[in-house]
Amino acid sequence: MTRQRLPTSDAVGQRDPTREADSEVRLLDVVWEAYKPTGGILRISYTSCCGALELASEGGHFFVLRSAGDGGYEETGRGLYRQAIDLYIALAERHRDEHLHRREKPAPDAFLKGKERRG
Repeated sequence: MTRQRLPTSDAVGQRDPTREADSEVRLLDVVWEAYKPTGGILRISYTSCCGALELASEGGHFFVLRSAGDGGYEETGRGLYRQAIDLYIALAERHRDEHLHRREKPAPDAFLKGKERRG
C-alpha cells in the first residue's frame, strides 16, 4: 500500500511538486528574500564552485543562500530537503553554465557530479 503524498507549503519561494506536471524546477519562479536567522544553528551542506550559492539548513528547514552584496544574505526555497536540494542543483547548474558561457573554467563541483543520488 502506498502512502498518499501530502501537499507542501505554498510559501513564497517554495513549490508544490504535486501540482506540477513535471519535476523540473522553474527558475523563473525563484524569489529571493533577505535571510533572517530563526535562532537555530545554521548549517551549510554544499557550496557552489565560487561560493555564489550555498545549500543551508536551520531549525529543520532547508534553503539556498546567496550573498546580498551588502554584507548580508538572501535565501530562497525554504522548506523540505527535497525542494531545497532540487532548487540548489538547478541554480548551481545555471551558475556553472554562466561560467562556461563566459568561457571560464568553473571549479569542479563534486556534488553536481553525483546529483542522481539525492533525496
